Amino acid sequence: MNTEYKGIKISEDTKFENMDFVQYDFSKSDLSEVVFEYVNFSNCIFNKTVCKKTRFWGCFFDDCTFSRVDLSDTYIGAWGGGQNNCKFVKCKLGKAFDGSYITNAVFDHCKIKGCIFFSLYMENVRFSGLIDDLMIRKMSIEDITRNQTAAKATEIIAKILRVIKRDDIDVSKVQLKDIDFSMATMQFLDFTECELQNIVPPTDDKHLLIDKDLHEITKYVSDEIKKSWYNVDNQSWALNCVNNIQKKTPTAIVCWQDFKHFEDEEFADKLMELFRKAKKNTDDNRRLNRSEKVG
Repeated sequence: MNTEYKGIKISEDTKFENMDFVQYDFSKSDLSEVVFEYVNFSNCIFNKTVCKKTRFWGCFFDDCTFSRVDLSDTYIGAWGGGQNNCKFVKCKLGKAFDGSYITNAVFDHCKIKGCIFFSLYMENVRFSGLIDDLMIRKMSIEDITRNQTAAKATEIIAKILRVIKRDDIDVSKVQLKDIDFSMATMQFLDFTECELQNIVPPTDDKHLLIDKDLHEITKYVSDEIKKSWYNVDNQSWALNCVNNIQKKTPTAIVCWQDFKHFEDEEFADKLMELFRKAKKNTDDNRRLNRSEKVG
């Protein structure tokens, strides 16, 4: 491991351009306002590294570890940069986290609050700990190309396409595949710009994955609320919660904490109970229909 930049302060506005850092240890170094442009990081360690206004323009990270790093005031995935096989441990994420692709990644008890992930492709990503208000939005092609020469933009796009295994970078929605939330606690998730495949929800009873029949399930819950909701005074809040879920993608994770935010624990318990009942009914009906077709 190269320790040339470990535990030191690099002068502000220092610029590293078109180079590779392989097995470098940046632990406890101060990279404030340092510029990395078209740099590839491989097997590097960032432990308690200061990254205040650090700019990673068009940079790619492979097999890197970020531990206890404040990433809220940096640009780690700008200009189409990406991260593969990287681990983020107890890091602080800001209002935005960019990565044209985020693959084989771990976010282990990071501070994720009011954060937007801008990406094109996320696969095999595992989250643990509290996630409070997370949106995933599609990274625009303009964000990748606007500050680069045509030749460099073509090079960056070609690299992204090789990773996401597509012929065209202009995907209609963020491709999310094999995303594991089983060890997370979540509230206020927004996947409306995503195409989801194989999402694993938290294992507790405060979350419910609906990956089939979302329209039928929300309609059942709405009808039950209108027919026999236990508290007439907050019936409209319950219907509002259902409408919010109905607007999501065909796959949604229903979160108890979202419901509690509107009223109280009893309100959240009742709504979760209705969603679980509705999901069980649709699952049972689907199995019955399959049995009848086979018979």
